Amino acid sequence: MTFFWRTKNCSSDYPCGPFSNWQYIFSTVFPSAALQGVDFNKTWTNCVCGSDGQPVSDGPYYVSNYTKGQGTVLKANPFFYGHKPAIQEVDFKIIASTNSEEEAMRGGEVDAISPTFGLYLQPLKSTPGLTFDQIPGYYFEHLDIREGNAKAGPSVSKGASNVLLRAPWMRQAIMMGIDRQSIINTVYGALAGNTKPMNNMIYYSTQTDYKPDFGKWNFNPAKAIALLKKHCTGGPSSPSGGNSSIWQCAGLPAAFNWSWTSSNSVRTTTEAIVAQELQSIGIKINARPIPANVIFGPNGLPSGDFDIAEFAQITLGDPGDWYDQNRCYGNGNWDGFCSHTVDTLTKTGNAELDPAKRTIDFQKADAVLAGLVPMIPFYQRPSPVIHKSNLLGVVNNPGLYGPYWDIQDWHWK
Repeated sequence: MTFFWRTKNCSSDYPCGPFSNWQYIFSTVFPSAALQGVDFNKTWTNCVCGSDGQPVSDGPYYVSNYTKGQGTVLKANPFFYGHKPAIQEVDFKIIASTNSEEEAMRGGEVDAISPTFGLYLQPLKSTPGLTFDQIPGYYFEHLDIREGNAKAGPSVSKGASNVLLRAPWMRQAIMMGIDRQSIINTVYGALAGNTKPMNNMIYYSTQTDYKPDFGKWNFNPAKAIALLKKHCTGGPSSPSGGNSSIWQCAGLPAAFNWSWTSSNSVRTTTEAIVAQELQSIGIKINARPIPANVIFGPNGLPSGDFDIAEFAQITLGDPGDWYDQNRCYGNGNWDGFCSHTVDTLTKTGNAELDPAKRTIDFQKADAVLAGLVPMIPFYQRPSPVIHKSNLLGVVNNPGLYGPYWDIQDWHWK
């Protein structure tokens, strides 16, 4: 098969020319015979099957059963060209509660879990017969900062309640007022391991091309106050846990709404810690917890209706994954940030087929981002997998697919 780069009808959303992460395009190739005569937007909703009702798969397993809200059954694909699976059937079960998931693993009701990381997993580290593995995942825990009422796109009309967030110096001061390492140690406790604050918006800390560009804004409350004093009045002269003075900047109070998923205990704790830390330097935080189905819905963060929001973004680990989030008016750009310098560098990087030159483009882009602080990187959230010790071949993976990437190699001792 021969593929050609688009040369006509080019746009920012659909650019023309080479694409440096071209391998990603071919992660799944759809068989035309199986899709003959079916609506591509409706097929595979309830069954990964072709128009003849038979399973379709290019991997070691095929989906033999799917029950909405309950789970999926995979069976070994007899026609798979690669390593033949040793386990003939894998049953995936949906367990909505994190506590129930931990109890099911500890009680032997399931053989393996790839759960949301948190302190509730601590008992599993010492449970006999279980193997506990965690690695830094491609989960970018961060603060998104809405820059005033700047629009993320033509359909977005909402904006931050306080235009002071448009000022880079305010965003820099906020970052210097947050002790990110202390937050990591508090919310994850003994499970924190070697988790450190991230200081890059494009590369993860475990990648060779990572540079700690945002490190210049590490926790330094005295320096944050000195910076605020250049632009504002009425704040404290030094950090104090009992401070009640709030900075007034251009006639506006340094007070901002903080949004997060209300059901997430880690982020609830984080907000409480940060509110105290920023209060000590003269910045007020108003708690705004929002249900998960609302905060990520059309009227939530995508609409631009927030000041500061904490959430995680998941990528495959390629620097180009951040292009749409950081570019002016990108579909993934919820904070209204716009830098034509960053746009040029990331667009060039996305089209550069020489890996060394591509890295330079993205590293330059992050250096610019670090100066403007459109977001505050928190940390690279750990990715855990816990399984029965006699289930062999399980290898954790930092990316979107977790430990299931080599499932054909799993086998019982």
